[in-house]
Amino acid sequence: MKRNQANEYVSRINAVIDYIDGHLGGEMTLRELADVAGFSEYHFHRIFAAMTGETLFAFIGRLRLNHAASQLNAYQDKTITQIALDCGFSSSAVFARAFKKRFGMPPSEYQNSKQSQTNGSLDQLLRNDGKENGGENGYAGTTRQGNTNKWRFSMKPEVKIEKFEETRVAYIRYVGPYAGDAKLFENLYGRLCAFTQPRGIDMSLSYIIYHDDPNVTEESKLRVSVCVPISDDVEVSGEVCEMTLTGGDYAVGSFVLGTDEYGQAWNYMYAQWLPTSGYKPAPACSFERYTGGECDCEGKINVDICIPVEVV
Repeated sequence: MKRNQANEYVSRINAVIDYIDGHLGGEMTLRELADVAGFSEYHFHRIFAAMTGETLFAFIGRLRLNHAASQLNAYQDKTITQIALDCGFSSSAVFARAFKKRFGMPPSEYQNSKQSQTNGSLDQLLRNDGKENGGENGYAGTTRQGNTNKWRFSMKPEVKIEKFEETRVAYIRYVGPYAGDAKLFENLYGRLCAFTQPRGIDMSLSYIIYHDDPNVTEESKLRVSVCVPISDDVEVSGEVCEMTLTGGDYAVGSFVLGTDEYGQAWNYMYAQWLPTSGYKPAPACSFERYTGGECDCEGKINVDICIPVEVV
């Protein structure tokens, strides 16, 4: 398959995956998703399975269960039945059977175990891929080292609530392990820059979105997107796709980070700031925002960690 044709297929499958992400709570038919991809039903199902390594409905089921697990972590005030229905399951009984098959315990036991560990919100985005003893953190270029409790006193970031508008972005997506892989992110930015430069698109503002929770997603299936805002008249093609960042209230923590401090910064936002803030996570993706600002600290970068929130 020629390179441009392969990129077109990637673009179509990414569009379907983004559509699925936005409609996990509803019914999705093969015809509906094939129409999004622009393929016939027969060919679409084969192409999707070949390119993702999963059948279409196995993929949808996995995302629904992963999303439900994150909901159980983050929303102690929602019933299991509410979470089941919000994540597209026909009943709490159907959800409970599927959840136990995947995670080895009933949803109620899982929710109680996460509550006792983290007061209900920390595990949602600590991104340690289930490693209990100081393993790799899931964010770009990070490894958890030592006792992060020291940050409870030494870190003094500015955190404020910002109102974000819906934003159309172009993105390059990667699927697979990414923790600590600086070269991977350099490559993703380089490929995105090859698209933006000829079109005069400003890359002084960019985002990195982590779509999946590594606590419940296999490392080989983790999705990360490097994004840049684009105007309505910009057309994307090939491996460069488009999506819309959700508008609304975001808690924005402004940090100056070295490559080994990203995980601790996310930890601070979820374990220290959020539980005492009067807010809880809202159902949208969190992301890192990069504004290209200069930093006086050698080897460190200005990073905004942005978490969608709503009042408790």
